[in-house]
Amino acid sequence: MEGRAAALDVAGYHPDVLSGLALAGANQQAEPGQDDGILTALAVEELDLSHVQLATLSACETGLGQTAGGEGVLGLQRAFQLAGARSTVAMLWKIPDKASQLLMTDFYENLWDKDQHFSKLEALRQAQLKMLREGAKRGVELPDDKTAHDGRMSPLYWAAFELSGDWR
Repeated sequence: MEGRAAALDVAGYHPDVLSGLALAGANQQAEPGQDDGILTALAVEELDLSHVQLATLSACETGLGQTAGGEGVLGLQRAFQLAGARSTVAMLWKIPDKASQLLMTDFYENLWDKDQHFSKLEALRQAQLKMLREGAKRGVELPDDKTAHDGRMSPLYWAAFELSGDWR
């Protein structure tokens, strides 16, 4: 066993049980027959998401998972795609909530702007470029060492999001 798995003593568990989202009620003791408030990647895989064009997983590290030989990375992002979602946007590392909110707002405005006709990939790219250029001016509080000399925002705050699946 290595790293985090050894520290958490999770050896032998299915990797898709170790990736999930804590929903309302997850911090409560579940009554028999009630939902426990945890949506695991394994449970997501069992859903029919064939009509979902885009699943956005903007919680911290939702794009991560366990690497399995011959399978790739097992986790939430893959689970949504196995369930039928055509595309996913997920986050690779933790960023401040305000930065995530601004980036996702810009992403969806770009995606839904009928005049622009942006693909999902271009909508995300344009939102990231806006954060690069204007993020610090838009209310994201940064330590002094996180802003470049020209006032641009560090990629730490806008590059965490990745799109996978159908980019159109």
